[in-house]
Amino acid sequence: MLDDQPLSRPPPSGVVTFLFTDIEGSTRRWEEHPEAMEVAVARHDELLRSAIERHDGYVFKTIGDAFCATFEDPLAAVLAAWGIQRALADEPWGVVAPIRVRAALHAGAAEIRDRDYFGPAVNRVARLLSAGHGGQVLLSGTAVELLRDRLPDEAAVRDLGAHQLKDLTRPERIHQLLLPDLPDAFPPLRTLDARRHNLPVQLTSFVDRAVELAGLKAALADHRLVTLTGIGGSGKSRLALQAAADLTDAYPDGVWLVELAAITDRDAVTSAVLDAIRTREESDRRPVETLLDELRDHTVLLILDNCEHLLQTCADLARTILASCESATILATSREGLGLQGETIVALPSLPFPDEDVDGDAALLSYPAMELLLDRARAVRPDLHPTHADIAAAAQIVRRLDGIPLALELAAARVKVLSLGQIADRLHDRFRLLTGGGRSLLPRQQTLQAAMDWSHDLLTQQERVLLRRLAVFSGGWQLESAERVCEGDALDAADVLDVLSRLVDRSLIVVVDAPGGNRYRLLETVRQYAMDRLAEAGEVAALRGAHARHFLDLVEDLAATARDGHTEALDRLEEEHGNLRAAFDWTLQDTDPEPALRMATSLGWVWFVRGDWTEASDALARAVAAAASPSVLLARAHAWAAVFAWRRSDLDATRTSLEAAREALGATPDTEAHGLAQLVRSLVAMTELRHAEAESCARDAVAAFRSIGGSWGRAVGLAVLGEVMLLHGADPGPVLEEALSLFHQAANPWGTAFTLSLLAHRALLSGDLDRAAELYGKARVLIDQVREASGQAETSMGLFHVGMLRGDPDSAAEELSVAERLLDRLQDPHERTHVRECRALLALARGDAAKATALFRQTEDETRASGHVGGMGAYVLSLGTTYERHHHPRLAAGLYHHALQLLDPHANRMEVDLVLQGVRRLAGDDRPIGLDEAMDTTRQLAGLAVGI
Repeated sequence: MLDDQPLSRPPPSGVVTFLFTDIEGSTRRWEEHPEAMEVAVARHDELLRSAIERHDGYVFKTIGDAFCATFEDPLAAVLAAWGIQRALADEPWGVVAPIRVRAALHAGAAEIRDRDYFGPAVNRVARLLSAGHGGQVLLSGTAVELLRDRLPDEAAVRDLGAHQLKDLTRPERIHQLLLPDLPDAFPPLRTLDARRHNLPVQLTSFVDRAVELAGLKAALADHRLVTLTGIGGSGKSRLALQAAADLTDAYPDGVWLVELAAITDRDAVTSAVLDAIRTREESDRRPVETLLDELRDHTVLLILDNCEHLLQTCADLARTILASCESATILATSREGLGLQGETIVALPSLPFPDEDVDGDAALLSYPAMELLLDRARAVRPDLHPTHADIAAAAQIVRRLDGIPLALELAAARVKVLSLGQIADRLHDRFRLLTGGGRSLLPRQQTLQAAMDWSHDLLTQQERVLLRRLAVFSGGWQLESAERVCEGDALDAADVLDVLSRLVDRSLIVVVDAPGGNRYRLLETVRQYAMDRLAEAGEVAALRGAHARHFLDLVEDLAATARDGHTEALDRLEEEHGNLRAAFDWTLQDTDPEPALRMATSLGWVWFVRGDWTEASDALARAVAAAASPSVLLARAHAWAAVFAWRRSDLDATRTSLEAAREALGATPDTEAHGLAQLVRSLVAMTELRHAEAESCARDAVAAFRSIGGSWGRAVGLAVLGEVMLLHGADPGPVLEEALSLFHQAANPWGTAFTLSLLAHRALLSGDLDRAAELYGKARVLIDQVREASGQAETSMGLFHVGMLRGDPDSAAEELSVAERLLDRLQDPHERTHVRECRALLALARGDAAKATALFRQTEDETRASGHVGGMGAYVLSLGTTYERHHHPRLAAGLYHHALQLLDPHANRMEVDLVLQGVRRLAGDDRPIGLDEAMDTTRQLAGLAVGI
């Protein structure tokens, strides 16, 4: 648990001295005397905390009976350790006596996150502590160097020599603190030197893999055969070695590493094991007989490292050893399991790395993949002090390299000559870039290409064929898609499942749980390698064509269902977003423009609901540019382009697309394209307060969709017609009820929610707040199913006005915050302007006139720029009337003033007159009132800052 020291005291930073302690033999005492130990540990905690804090130490973590503290001054840490041992020695412990604590001190720099410490120095002091005994205080060579000539006269240090700690990196020069009147004789240190093993010292630090390390050690505690699997370069060997080092105490007869990577002769495997356990072969016996005699009745751990190219041989040997040697345990590392009964597979993923939405340097640096990359980069560039730009580039590198440790190490090696930003920019050619691994590495680890070649060479012909063909998928795939796209020549569709399963076993394909069933994906590095093999085979064009045809069929199969609001279809199409984008790009390369137009028009509704308006506009522009002559499909594409231009508040582009749709349609009676275009024309006319034209276009759209025979277009048309009527004061009730009925019949949650929101707004304007809140609530439940951010935000803003009209600005503010979060990812300036208006209204309600003034002015400027001034002015007018009706005169006055700023008194005379009537009512004045006087009056009534 993290310590509960006062937050007002910052933890020491820079180079600090760590003091770690724990109780020796506490588990046994807890089992024998649980009640007494509870009292004893509580007293222990008091004594340690007192001694540490008395010497200005900072306790940053306690775990069970272990204390972790830091000090700015290493001498203070020594005095604290001295005080701890003295206090514990003087304490009467009763039946649990003695309580002996081991302690370790080490100095170094560490990263601080959330008042906790991370980094190699923390790991080092933990390893140093594990080497000691109760009552003993150990110091690292670094700590002793900082204490030179500073120790009290009564204290001294004894050099215990260089020892290999369980972190497998460089040996540590360990010293013991000698204190007066306290024991100074202890058993040999619990380091790797005191155990039988052949584990090599590692040249680099072990990057935190706490979860994976704990899982592997737990598997070894429960099973005699554990195979650690993972893609090449994922760090299997390093993790296996670290687990083995931590477990040396559990295997008193030895922990033995058998390195198999360089062995190609199957007959040499047993001999390699004999060499590892330091046993000679006997000329008159088979090597396996000598091995079994040596291992029988011995508690040992054998690490068979890199088994994949000798899989059957390793499996046979492991089976033989486990059957004859009951105390032997085997840990194998391989890119796939050995396939033996009783084998436990532990899959090692890549290092965790930050997603695109992770923000802030501290958050980015907290990921192990970032730690590895920057740690190795500093090894070749000690002067590297990452800037904000460097950290952002490092995050891009670890994402694009999927957190694969080998790839990150090779990337870090390039920091000698390239900046992190330059490395990120060159990863499109990663197999040429990521070369030059250290000479101490195996040849297959010296370049990323060699590492992938090693895996590829072990595949069967069918496995190679499927792997390279899977490279055409972007963002993963379902089994059925692989069967459709990848079949042909050497691979039948019926074989795909078995071959794909083998590639999963070989750690080349990742299985991903998904709501619709398992999905599969290639790590990006594997995908690029497979794409190169696809190009070598001359299959790129054929596979891309098959991929594009498959996903065009999928889109057209699901489009109608998605349009009717069925979330399963929407989710499936969203899940295939990467594949749909890739397929669309490939259809554009076809000389026939029809497939691209078919895909773009089929995806129109999906883009609309999911808020991908910019992507939609770009794709539709590319599709229509590829079309050579007018057609029905081209007209539909232009109509959808008009929809998205409208959503982005680009009225000029909207009009251009509408005219292009009219020209492409010509005399062809394609009612879907015509109906869609008429709906957009209605919305444009509504924005410009041409009420009769807006209603006429909406009714024309309804008639066009009715002629098709489907209910979806007619229902949408009726809903838009209701919205038009609502804006210019007509009663849309019957029209909206008809739309609601059609959406209900189709079980369409989006359409039902949209219509309920309009009915709720109608209730709001009429003053029925309870009915408005009820309808907005129902709409929210339905729109949340579809996850359309714009509709969700509009519902929240409706509830904002309910809260404000009820005199509850706090609940209104919560709803407004929800709307802002939902709109963060949408490029919807119109809705963002609505949010800003609400913020202005909230500021006015809370008495912040200056803030309200600034926000109203900003929305007015943005609205004029977008061309939505008429529609926005009429909308604000209706709100002003509603707030006036609910006896909020200051808020109504602010809204009337805002409306007058938006409305053109010449073009929008009717609306302006309505505002003037409202101002007269607020002023209690029956005489005619002009615009200037209305401005002054609303300014005074609202109590806003001078200059509104």
